[in-house]
Amino acid sequence: MLPTESFPNIVLNAVKLNPASGFETQFPELVYQQGPFPNGIFEELIGIGNGFPNLVVYSLPMFFLVLGIEIFIYKLKKREFQRKDALVSVSMGILSLPIGMLFKAMNFAIFFWAYNNRIYDFGMEWWALFLALMADDVRIYVFHRVRHNIRYMWCSHVNHHSSEQFNYSTALRQSWTANITGQILFKIPFAFLGFHPLILIMMHQFHQVYQFFLHTELIDKMPRWYEYIMNTPSHHRVHHASNPRYLNANYGATFIIWDRMFGTYVHEFEGEKVKYGITKNIKTFNIFKAVFHEYVSVFKDVCLPNLTFKERFLYLFGNPGYSHDGAGCTAKQQRIEFLKAHPELAGTPGLPHKYLQAIPTTDDNQSSNHQAA
Repeated sequence: MLPTESFPNIVLNAVKLNPASGFETQFPELVYQQGPFPNGIFEELIGIGNGFPNLVVYSLPMFFLVLGIEIFIYKLKKREFQRKDALVSVSMGILSLPIGMLFKAMNFAIFFWAYNNRIYDFGMEWWALFLALMADDVRIYVFHRVRHNIRYMWCSHVNHHSSEQFNYSTALRQSWTANITGQILFKIPFAFLGFHPLILIMMHQFHQVYQFFLHTELIDKMPRWYEYIMNTPSHHRVHHASNPRYLNANYGATFIIWDRMFGTYVHEFEGEKVKYGITKNIKTFNIFKAVFHEYVSVFKDVCLPNLTFKERFLYLFGNPGYSHDGAGCTAKQQRIEFLKAHPELAGTPGLPHKYLQAIPTTDDNQSSNHQAA
């Protein structure tokens, strides 16, 4: 349990920024007197967060206005808009807010503890804010990539991809369980480095607001220079696709440059229509199944009889789609199977030659059969 006598000083030192920044003048409710918190540590920590402007909450009216305009345009163009699916997405987004509040105090306590032990102080200069924006974008890229490649992490993110539609309501299809899959662990290092937690939170909120506008089919392509640097609806359509060539691509939040740098960028291929959803779609509008279906699947797989410890471990922490008998459908396996049927597409976007080279040849199969005999 955290000591109530000493912890206020830790939070006080963490919340107070450079006086020259004017932060204390703009947000006086964030500056606390030294001494024990009268209402308890966690209540005060929540107060710190509530006193800080939440860009996502402020943007909600704009989100719903834009969604309404999108629905109107769909009607004008006589395009299908799946209302039940949109209702599930919106409900998941709204309910994610109070669920997130349950972890707010704990996350703030960890965040401020890390910042109080920082190795540097970036302060509030304009360049520090820009650096924090870029740092958090890298953090999102790494966390996002991990969520797609470790099944336990995928459990909290798959619900965002489970819709077979792609519109602004999909952006609101948020996780309820991100806080139990290690999200805070990816934020702590930046507080240790010297970025103030509240500034990092504000940068993350900026990314969330920006990403909302990526979830649409109504915007085709942005100017070429913009497409090269920034994440766009075209890039994000690829990310939400279940086509083999598009799996595990375009993890960036606001910027697409990290995907280009680390080999996960795939552009929208004009010759192939994007198929949204996951590789095995859940086919339900039950909100609880949408949120927890992968957790149930993981539990069933881990509890299969006659498995080794390694096999159970891989069902939990291996790639999504792993199967101990080789009958699974990981992203790599799906690309290989696709190129078996379409070898002429090797080398096109999202289907590098290495997957074609991974396909066993006739000679390999004959050699395997000979050894088995």
